[in-house]
Amino acid sequence: MTLVRLRLPLVVAVAFILQQALLSNLQVAGAQPEILFLVVILVAMEAGPAKGAVVGFAVGLLIDLFVQTPFGLTALTLTLIGYGTGLAWEAVVDVGRWLMPAAAAVGSAGAVVLYAVLDALLGNPAALHRGLVPIVVMVGVVNGILAVPGAPVMRWALGRGARAPVPPGSAVGASRWGQGAGVSRQGVGR
Repeated sequence: MTLVRLRLPLVVAVAFILQQALLSNLQVAGAQPEILFLVVILVAMEAGPAKGAVVGFAVGLLIDLFVQTPFGLTALTLTLIGYGTGLAWEAVVDVGRWLMPAAAAVGSAGAVVLYAVLDALLGNPAALHRGLVPIVVMVGVVNGILAVPGAPVMRWALGRGARAPVPPGSAVGASRWGQGAGVSRQGVGR
């Protein structure tokens, strides 16, 4: 196993420790930041929907070990968010400076809403309550802001180089930040 493969688990572990030790005590209107949601979203943006779903599932299971909700609920939520974010990010044609933080904010807010909806569907109707709005706003805003310094960390964790523009039509499923995967819209090697 190369050292590059240890970077992503290291980033997840540091984010988990920060979440549990520091951010779990930082609450505003009953809401706390969820940086592990951001980790999954940044992986999906950088590495695509498949890796986003896998990392979302693993991070979700890690979270599920420490919360008192139905086991697997966070794993399901983050799997869907990782896949959906990666899929949506691949469809983006022009990546402006503002788009990545905005997408991270929307994806994080969507993760909170999806979690509440799935929890309600599993028999906890109290999950959909008026207090959900400040939670959605808090998580979205904080993760949108943290996405700016988080993106280079995630590129490092995934072993990608410096941000480089992707030429139009050059790579389907390639990272928006790194080099293309050699698969053009017309097919392999064209």
